[in-house]
Amino acid sequence: DYAYTQRTVERLQCVLASTDRKLFAMMNLNRQLWIETDIRELFDELCARTHNFTLIVVNCIRNQGASAWEVDAQEVTREERGTSQMLVYSMPCVGDNTGSYFREDCDAAKIRTVLVDPFAFHLADDPLPDGALRPAVLPQEQQQVSEQVQKRDSFQSKCSEQQQQQQQQQEQEQQQTRWSRSQQVLGLISDAA
Repeated sequence: DYAYTQRTVERLQCVLASTDRKLFAMMNLNRQLWIETDIRELFDELCARTHNFTLIVVNCIRNQGASAWEVDAQEVTREERGTSQMLVYSMPCVGDNTGSYFREDCDAAKIRTVLVDPFAFHLADDPLPDGALRPAVLPQEQQQVSEQVQKRDSFQSKCSEQQQQQQQQQEQEQQQTRWSRSQQVLGLISDAA
């Protein structure tokens, strides 16, 4: 429903604004939908909106039978930009799967080696206030909505503060780099004199 979608978008916006490390995962199950330029475009868009993340994309090649039994997921592409990276894998699967459920244990074990085993997870709390209503409501619910609007505004303010902190941190890093370079140039000039 619309309220759920709106809440999901708000949650993603807050995650993008966060300076915490993030993991984005995408799995393809349909050969016709595997378009590498779209994956690169997604990585470009994420890099434009956030940093400090890993994007893992897995192309599941389903129903390959016994020939896929001992074949590991193969890294196809690795790209890094600052603190962000994209890892693209091709994974032949013995059986069928839905992306979240693998019928064959060996396929489930393979996907764990890509999405779970390489990482130490420290999950953050949900950044959205509990029970926030998003759609229009009946007049008798107006007080409740008013309180939830205040919670939402507080949340949006927090996300905005996180974005400002992220921008300030980036500006400080850039300023530090410029200062360091100018010190190197001054050192070279004084050495030459």
